[in-house]
Amino acid sequence: MVALLSIAVIFNPESVLSAPKDKYITHPFISGSLEGYFTMDLVAALAFSVVIVNGYKFKGLTDRMKILKYVCFSGLIAAILLGMIYFALAYVGASTAPGNFKDGTDILTYNSLRVFGSFGNLVFGMTVILACLTTCIGLVNACATFTKKHVPKFSYKIFALVFSIIGFLFTTLGLEMILKIAVPLLTLIYPVSIALVLISFANMFSTFRFSWAYRLATVITLIISILQILNSFNLLHGVILKWFMMLPLADIDLAWLVPFMLFAIIGFIIDVFIRRPKQATT
Repeated sequence: MVALLSIAVIFNPESVLSAPKDKYITHPFISGSLEGYFTMDLVAALAFSVVIVNGYKFKGLTDRMKILKYVCFSGLIAAILLGMIYFALAYVGASTAPGNFKDGTDILTYNSLRVFGSFGNLVFGMTVILACLTTCIGLVNACATFTKKHVPKFSYKIFALVFSIIGFLFTTLGLEMILKIAVPLLTLIYPVSIALVLISFANMFSTFRFSWAYRLATVITLIISILQILNSFNLLHGVILKWFMMLPLADIDLAWLVPFMLFAIIGFIIDVFIRRPKQATT
């Protein structure tokens, strides 16, 4: 449905592509990457990985390297498809004439009505249902499975019901309010998630198990992310604020990046001397 809407807009654009504005003029790549936090794709991937791995195990696949191979292949397909979807959505937004739009939902609704007429509401509704239903089911499954593992006192069904109700309550807030609530949380969670993924990827090619690389890199990333949140609310003052703004890339909300790389290298050096063996692959 997203492809149908995008193709329709491509062949029937409302205006020429809009010129970039504000921060997208000076730092387009960084600004776009930070806006990508709102998609929550990486956070969802960490949660859904449990569902995917359990799915392979349910099919009788037990070899860890084979599971890793299939998960990587699935991730590659997902990345390609998501890239195509986001490129299409970006074109839809850029080719829409400037108007009083609160968010991307308004732009998509407007284009659905513009291209398909009264039938557009049905098209957009089906797009949202098909795009979000599988995500909601997977997220509820992942959250319930994880919580059941650590709190075995209650059943999976109870946790699934609780998370479904929580999700329903959040939907009543509206997208704009949800994003306002999510910004501090994503500023905290996303850099740590990126750190975990990058170190895990590097550990795949190592002959020994990383330990200190994980600890040092994630801890410093978490600390810098907390300072980033406090700074966004103007809660940093004095020496701490001066020190924070001295960090490389702090002016573009990437203050965590250089400390992460530095502490990851330090942790890796420690792991080289310790050289803890990896677990068996079967």
